Amino acid sequence: MRTEWLAAAVVAVVVAVAAYFAGLSAGGGGATKTLSTTITQVSTVTERVTTTATATQTVTTTVVQTSTVTQTVAQPSLKSVIEQMVSNGTFLHRCVLCGMDVAEAEHMGVSAVVVFSNGVVAKTDDIGCVFRMRLMPVDKWPFMRRLIGANLTTAEEVRRVLGNVVQVLVPDYGAFMHGNESYVDAEKAYYVILQDRKTPMGDCVFAFASKEVAAMHNSTVYTFDQMLQLYQQVMKERGMPRPMWCRGEGGMMHHG
Repeated sequence: MRTEWLAAAVVAVVVAVAAYFAGLSAGGGGATKTLSTTITQVSTVTERVTTTATATQTVTTTVVQTSTVTQTVAQPSLKSVIEQMVSNGTFLHRCVLCGMDVAEAEHMGVSAVVVFSNGVVAKTDDIGCVFRMRLMPVDKWPFMRRLIGANLTTAEEVRRVLGNVVQVLVPDYGAFMHGNESYVDAEKAYYVILQDRKTPMGDCVFAFASKEVAAMHNSTVYTFDQMLQLYQQVMKERGMPRPMWCRGEGGMMHHG
């Protein structure tokens, strides 16, 4: 019997892809993705078989082979809302404590710079926010509470991404009034209340690097700890450290 091969073709067909599995590693790194692919290889062989001296018969044979390939690949983890806000600079444009735009505070010389233990840098829209954030844990700050309340993040996520406040720098209002930009550690600065200069949050608190310069604006000059005690008193009386000392704001009056 004489056999003549006329053609042979191999076609690979992907018939199934398994489900996606993603999970963060213990260190909070990237996710993994497991792909299971079933591949069916179809081989079609056509042969012409000589049955007699004068007759032939065509026979087609199909061979099916199936194999499964499983592969685990690393995938970049999706950023949380807080991580996205850090990445896109939200906290440099909106107060990290209350969420208000900081442009007006920068224009007035009352926007503080906040440095967190995880390297995040943020700003405030009032010197008063410096003392409010000292009296409340980060996940209780108004801006963070709104995000948590809207189910956009969690208290644990906020603490993980931001960490703790390690330093606060306040603008020296004395330098600001002379057209210069200079910052001083908040705990080493001196503070006065200028009720006729309304600040965005209504605190009317201004920081100075020099006690003497501060006294030129108001004879009552406070250290950081003394000012913090005033905010603690307000928090005890009102439930929130919002003194609103600016004239006409209905807050506690301070005269120099």
